[in-house]
Amino acid sequence: MTILITGATGHLGGAIVAALQQRQPISNLTLGVHNLAHATKYQQAGFQLRQIDFHNETTLQQAFQDIDLLIYVPSKSHDSFSRVTELEHVITAAKASHVPHLLAMGSWPIKPITRLI
Repeated sequence: MTILITGATGHLGGAIVAALQQRQPISNLTLGVHNLAHATKYQQAGFQLRQIDFHNETTLQQAFQDIDLLIYVPSKSHDSFSRVTELEHVITAAKASHVPHLLAMGSWPIKPITRLI
């Protein structure tokens, strides 16, 4: 099974890669990254890297070729509209590349809860 994880150089994506690395051989893991220069530690460890641009469906389709499971970790988009557009591009490219399984991950900042007295 070939698994592609986007956002591998970020906090959430890196944690997913670390967890999967304990369960899958590196040869099964492919990392989709926006900036290859930020992924040199992964390249040196033997991971396959594919450059992606969430705003370019052609690069996404190329990156998603021969992938069995796509784990989509969104970029650090600052507004909801950008994130929705990004997800639409990922889904369109995944369909065009015949990716059979897509897992969409995400996180958002959690503000501390203060108690009102």
